Amino acid sequence: MQRAQLRLNLPSVYSIEKKCIYYYIPMRRDDYAKAIEDQGFKLVYNPLGDGNCQFAALSHQAKRLGILRSPETMRKEIVEYLKSNPYDSDGFPLLEHLADDEFACWDDYITHMARDGTYGDQITLYAAANLYNIDIQIVSSLGVGGQHVFSPSASVSAATVYLGHLAENQGEHYVSLEQVADHNDASEKEYDENDPGEGEIPEDYANEMHIEQDVVDFEMGDSDAKTGLDIDNDIANDGDKLMEVQFVSDVDIDLFAARGDDECHIGKLPDEVLEKILEIALASSAILFAGNACHTYQTLRKVNTRFRASVQRLKRFLPRLHVSGGLKSCLISARSLLKKYGPLSGLLIELKKIISSPKWANAWLEVQVDELDWYVIIGIFWKRN
Repeated sequence: MQRAQLRLNLPSVYSIEKKCIYYYIPMRRDDYAKAIEDQGFKLVYNPLGDGNCQFAALSHQAKRLGILRSPETMRKEIVEYLKSNPYDSDGFPLLEHLADDEFACWDDYITHMARDGTYGDQITLYAAANLYNIDIQIVSSLGVGGQHVFSPSASVSAATVYLGHLAENQGEHYVSLEQVADHNDASEKEYDENDPGEGEIPEDYANEMHIEQDVVDFEMGDSDAKTGLDIDNDIANDGDKLMEVQFVSDVDIDLFAARGDDECHIGKLPDEVLEKILEIALASSAILFAGNACHTYQTLRKVNTRFRASVQRLKRFLPRLHVSGGLKSCLISARSLLKKYGPLSGLLIELKKIISSPKWANAWLEVQVDELDWYVIIGIFWKRN
């Protein structure tokens, strides 16, 4: 049987390679540039796509803080840190944070990650944040919903670095970013001026973000709910060679967009196999950040009616919140909860952890009733600037 490797994004283009099915994300060059710029950043360094890009991008960012490390040295130091620190801040083995059983033991992972050309992952970002005492903000080309911040687990960070994650091809490429001045201040001011409060959201925005304001679903709940870029090469003197990110051509995008479901391998999968794949996608996306599962859930339910029916039976993999006194609507802004319950409440601490974004207070939540004062978060959205 072929092993289906399902990416966490809309699978529109696929190829068969080494007896595996890989799903690619068709995006034009302008899509990446706009996705990064809309979040208040610009790309300043694009490393070679040779498997060392995460360490090269980190090295570029670290130089601005006075941390002078080559990508090779940075990989070595991070691997040494992980070798000595195999557990996370809660005492759980870091190996358990990996989505599959590729490594039999921690030493196998360490040996693998020490090799030149091995892609860095979430564990190496976690290690870098702790080792260098920095916040590492990941800005995804998927939009604000794909942003994450890796922070030191036992100290207050000394600075923040910005890496871009370009979800092209197999979603393995990292770049170095620079924050655009005044972008955050302007967007937060605009948000404050237009935030209508709990349960109220402009109709055009709701339509644009595909938020379904179904009062019946909110009041009754679902029966299964209770189961759970131009590049500024400012380091050219270092001798680094830049490589263009490879994009799917407009012709290919139009070609695959015109294909019907009958031409896709997904349509031939038995229901139980498809549901198992979706289950793995949701579970693995929530390993480090629970909010990832909401983003994956929303993406999968929009593929087609079959995906929607299957994924709606898997809400047990989505994060839940306990809201004392309940909510009046299926749509709630994080800011309204912040004002009502305060930043130090257990609710807000948990919500911040779930959203895991520097702009978490600007988020909107789409929720469904689970049980008394408990709600399943099925969507996390941001207002567009």
